[in-house]
Amino acid sequence: MQNKLKHITGIAIVFVFLMQSVSCGYGDRAHKRVTEKAWNGYTKATVVNYTYDGCSWMLELEDGKKLQPSALKPEFQKEKLKVWIRYEPKKGGMGICMAGELVNITEIELRKND
Repeated sequence: MQNKLKHITGIAIVFVFLMQSVSCGYGDRAHKRVTEKAWNGYTKATVVNYTYDGCSWMLELEDGKKLQPSALKPEFQKEKLKVWIRYEPKKGGMGICMAGELVNITEIELRKND
């Protein structure tokens, strides 16, 4: 009886260590790194100067979607500037530029180390 219990305990310990060693690290590679900004409702964007078709400064999201901000502060009007933004669609607004969705930028910050 004691030998059987020792054998079962040994198998259980080996199984636990095996499962732990197999699963370590896969979570980091399986999912994109989510930063604190993304958890707080910010979206990664890049400032782009679209000077054709009546467009000016636009924001391009990682998925390629383009946003036309109703107002972009002058300090953020720099080509290829990486930023974090929070935005909401502008209701009832129409822009001359047909390249992207018209939005109000509620918050914008420089992106660092991204």
